[in-house]
Amino acid sequence: MPLSRHALLAAPQAIDLTVDPRWTMAFAAGIPDDSPTLFDTAGTQVVHPLFPVAAEWQLITAMKASGTGLSADEARRGIHVGHDLVLHRALPASAEVHLEVRTVALGRRRAGATQTIEFKATSADGPLWSTRMTSLYLGVELDGEPSEVESPWPASPSVAAPGGEAVASTTKRPLLVRLTTTRRRNKRVDGNKHQETKHAFYNQTDKMAISASQQTNLQCSIAK
Repeated sequence: MPLSRHALLAAPQAIDLTVDPRWTMAFAAGIPDDSPTLFDTAGTQVVHPLFPVAAEWQLITAMKASGTGLSADEARRGIHVGHDLVLHRALPASAEVHLEVRTVALGRRRAGATQTIEFKATSADGPLWSTRMTSLYLGVELDGEPSEVESPWPASPSVAAPGGEAVASTTKRPLLVRLTTTRRRNKRVDGNKHQETKHAFYNQTDKMAISASQQTNLQCSIAK
């Protein structure tokens, strides 16, 4: 079945969850990222900037069937082709978080139809992060023309952080983390196929620094 245009009209879905140090440390260990600040429960623990994807996972899977008209088999064909994460402030190691998601855009590519969903996470102290994630459903048609709902989103910064270097800004704007996937290349690592993906990161948060490599393990630190 085609991806339904009615997905844009589907009501937002939401969950309430508790972020705690054990969860954030488990995420860091699983990436893996062994930066000491990510495990410093006796001091000022830093939360990895890509932790939001762990909190969002329950809703990511739910939105694949929300008003899309897709069968279970078609939904399983979805591949991750776009991801923007905006950190409005440093993520706390402990917080009660309200997380909401809705579909904001539907599109068409030669390989299939696309769906973009948008997350908004808040705590008692205000906004925490926002995410836009795009999935491409291989071999699926789009019902109607590409369309989107109006929803403000930060423009792309003009300067990208060079791979492997940490860049700290002096502004107090939100941090926009854009995962830009280049052509994937399979290579053998210990006898197994390993997909190598490049990521690009843009730093716009005061005192926040991120370094990126061509591998999937990412390092995060607070600039002094």
